[in-house]
Amino acid sequence: MSKAFLSYVRDDDRLLDYIVALFELNGIPYWRDKNDLNPGLNWREQLRQAITAGSFYIPFFSASWSTRESTMANEELLWAIDELRRRPTDRAWFIPFVLPEGRVPDREIGGGARLTDIQYISVDALGWNAAIARLLRALGVLDPKLDAGEPLAPGFPSSVALSSGWFTCERLEPQLSMLKPYLAVIEGLKFPLVSGRISRGSDGKIIAELVGDAPHSNLANINAAMGLDRVICHTDDAAISSDPQSPTRFRSDRTYTFAAGTQFPAMLGLPPSVAPQQFELRVQFVANGTLEGTVFSGSVEGRYNGMIEAEMFGHFQCEVEPVLDVDPRIG
Repeated sequence: MSKAFLSYVRDDDRLLDYIVALFELNGIPYWRDKNDLNPGLNWREQLRQAITAGSFYIPFFSASWSTRESTMANEELLWAIDELRRRPTDRAWFIPFVLPEGRVPDREIGGGARLTDIQYISVDALGWNAAIARLLRALGVLDPKLDAGEPLAPGFPSSVALSSGWFTCERLEPQLSMLKPYLAVIEGLKFPLVSGRISRGSDGKIIAELVGDAPHSNLANINAAMGLDRVICHTDDAAISSDPQSPTRFRSDRTYTFAAGTQFPAMLGLPPSVAPQQFELRVQFVANGTLEGTVFSGSVEGRYNGMIEAEMFGHFQCEVEPVLDVDPRIG
């Protein structure tokens, strides 16, 4: 079966991972060098043959492609232009797809025409889902299956699972100094992540939901009893940042209400206790983090008001795993 040839620069490898996941979801056969180059054969000749025999040639023009001084993608482009000259002009074969901040090179393709004369698909102009839908339709998919929302970050879908994560409480500063010796035992402890997810809500906002554990059973029990093992936070940022100078800012502000008679297990050197009356605990925190590869990490600052008045400082890290969430209403 003839395959669509995907041409791109190495810097955009993760973006292509996201796109080919959607190709596979929609049953589009594709040719990609990292998967389809056969060992023991001339790799240049394999590339040329895959282009000329391909059902489509799709160059993914990006800012990285434009700024690279040298890239094999430019040679692939020249081969594709040679092939384009031999093909009929009333059938789409060469389909430029322009990634964010990319541009179509202004190259001659013969007969007084230039590459910029070919109608292209632009993510900047259409948004990810509309651009992908248009590409899939151009490849013959009448009813495209797409991700449920815009990507969380370049190369990631609208939802990711969080795994292999932890949070370390580095410092707790209680308002009452007499509590310092009790809270000090928490400092330096690493709280593992049990599960988590970052996704876009129906309004397009990014929401993070996490379930954590504790290194000691009594601490885990008190967190579970108080509901502190589950965290929901959100950000107003349009996407998760990869720039350490401008991290994504997640915020949470939640008040927990405990009824009179609520039982709390022993912890922090204190005996078990029972709440004599209803009380509230307000927990606020801000997490500033950036994405590097598949690792999301950063710092946390928080404040407790109510039963305990204290400020908290720490760091977190977690592994991000893409989860393609298909929405049949899109497309």
